[in-house]
Amino acid sequence: MKNCQRCGTQLDDNANQCPRCGATIQRSTNPFADQPLPVAGGPVYYPPPPPPSSAADDPAMSWVIPVHNPVLAIVSSYCGLIGLGCPLLGPIAVVTGFLAIQQIRKTPGLTGMGRCIFGIVSGVIGSLVLLLVILALIASNLS
Repeated sequence: MKNCQRCGTQLDDNANQCPRCGATIQRSTNPFADQPLPVAGGPVYYPPPPPPSSAADDPAMSWVIPVHNPVLAIVSSYCGLIGLGCPLLGPIAVVTGFLAIQQIRKTPGLTGMGRCIFGIVSGVIGSLVLLLVILALIASNLS
């Protein structure tokens, strides 16, 4: 049994309207709305979170598994990572990163912006290292 929020009259569980004041009874979608409030020191009940429908929908797994990422974003991040040790891949990481960002902006539901940014930043660093190596080789050939 519950009470009318307007006048306090006790109502049946199936009542849609208060018989005394005519107020419309609103149904709660909270499954725990009819349970008594917890008493200090007593148990507190929380509904369990709904399980993800698949590993691809789990936010924590999206950091590990590149789901909903364009291939160019994955290529950019790996080329940028490897490009820190092999500077020849730096320019490839920058180009594929910008192309992936364009693809993400055009296609709703795609993610991977962090991979693109990482690929671009590390690709720029690798490209600068490559440029310094080229300038050093030119300078050593001139002298």
